[in-house]
Amino acid sequence: MVRVVRNPYYLSDEQATATPSRQDNITETQEFIQRAYGCEMIQECGILLRLSQVVMATGQVFFHRFYHRCSLAKYNHVWMAAASLFLACKVEEQLRRLREVVSVVYYCFTKRETGVGKLLDIYSAQGYEWKMEVVKAERFLLKELGFHTGVEHPHKFILVYLNTLKSHSGIDAQQNLLWKSFLQRSWNYANDMLRTDLCCRVPPEYIACGCIYLAARDCEIPLPEERIQWWQVFEVNMEGIQLVENTAKRIYQMEKLAGQYMDWTRRETLMRVEQTTKDVHREEYKRNNEDPMTRSYSSQRRSSSNRKHNSR
Repeated sequence: MVRVVRNPYYLSDEQATATPSRQDNITETQEFIQRAYGCEMIQECGILLRLSQVVMATGQVFFHRFYHRCSLAKYNHVWMAAASLFLACKVEEQLRRLREVVSVVYYCFTKRETGVGKLLDIYSAQGYEWKMEVVKAERFLLKELGFHTGVEHPHKFILVYLNTLKSHSGIDAQQNLLWKSFLQRSWNYANDMLRTDLCCRVPPEYIACGCIYLAARDCEIPLPEERIQWWQVFEVNMEGIQLVENTAKRIYQMEKLAGQYMDWTRRETLMRVEQTTKDVHREEYKRNNEDPMTRSYSSQRRSSSNRKHNSR
């Protein structure tokens, strides 16, 4: 028996289309590229941090929920991806330190943008700035989510549904290898769906049945349809399965168009991060080049105030 938690925050088609990013003149393709960029970064960082797939999937769901309430033009998707992963570690109880998450995100970010992964000195001014930005992004994330962090993923439904279908399909030992391939393909489709906002539009049961439908068509495995359709057993309709199928087609069509917008995404991301780095270096330069008289006067005032406080 699988427990289903109904999420009251599923979006309608109109709400899913009229996103805040679209209102800020970001096109559908550009929004898809940046969302996919953030989700792929969450996946890569989760693998390097040795997290389970549940943590990475939870972080991607948080990422999509946030950008249905806020615009990509106002919040950097790299830091929001880091904050989503950091929060998912806490929710799924697979804790990682902030410095570990920031270091891995910086490495993946530089590897994606320059082709060579760079290590971040976590104790430098830039490392401090990245940590503070991730902490602030996590606060914004929790505020927009309303501290609603409950997530149900389609992966566990896929396992339960396929075990049910296998017991009624009469699979013999010779077809067992084909069934394993069928299971893996369904799992891969579920991971691909996390790159879209489908998790904010339909319950996970629909996504699970849609992934099974697509995988069965690819592997040419007949599913039971004797008395009733197999998806009706799981209380899913054909409209939801078709929505998953159309979303899968959209993913692979958008990937073909991604090349012409990838340079735009990289340029925008680098400009934002470089501006933050310049601000940090400017403040550090001001502190290092402060007038010696002013610096000594400030230190004397601090020491005198400390003496007065201790005398009291």
